[in-house]
Amino acid sequence: SIAGHAWGGGLGASMRALYSEPIDERDDVGNLIGTFGAHDLEFALAYGGRMMPDVRFGVSAQLIRERIANEAATTYGFGLGALWEPAGPLDFGVTVQNLGPSARFTIDGIEGESVGLPAAVQGGASYSIAAGARMTARAALEGRFTRGRSGIGILGAELSDASGAALRLGVRANDDASTFSAGAGYTLTGFQFDYAYVPFRLDLGDTHRISFTAKF
Repeated sequence: SIAGHAWGGGLGASMRALYSEPIDERDDVGNLIGTFGAHDLEFALAYGGRMMPDVRFGVSAQLIRERIANEAATTYGFGLGALWEPAGPLDFGVTVQNLGPSARFTIDGIEGESVGLPAAVQGGASYSIAAGARMTARAALEGRFTRGRSGIGILGAELSDASGAALRLGVRANDDASTFSAGAGYTLTGFQFDYAYVPFRLDLGDTHRISFTAKF
């Protein structure tokens, strides 16, 4: 992703991609006839600024494309959020994500049923304290409510050093897909690298998430 400053706020652009390992393809009676792949792509633009000295806001728009084997569906979505940073160690935030029309796959010339975006509302709070002369410890508690799914609770922790290095750990409650994640990050002037390992249940495999961010 890339971020910049304009009009009193910040502009950002990002691209996200998720690719699967080969998936077994079978015929109508269950015989293995080969494999196929699947991937998701998202291109997004965002703008953020300050409404008041201790309140930030942001809006985003994204183009989303999902491909399974030789079939693909495309749609778009929007998001918005706000962050309250009062004086002290506590911060509060809320976001609304994936607001947009449903997508449809067309298979053999026939349009399939609509597949809605996972519209969600997420809110939480974080608390940070100094951990020695060079380190900062931060904990966050969040709740996420996604259309068509039960609400989940998320607890995260981060330990960061003045050099820019950070270690992170997260756990989830009432989530049938994943229960924890672990990761690390490193920040230089204008650049940031982040990695997260997220194991999934239900034989969905594990996910390795890597991101690079440039700020100017």
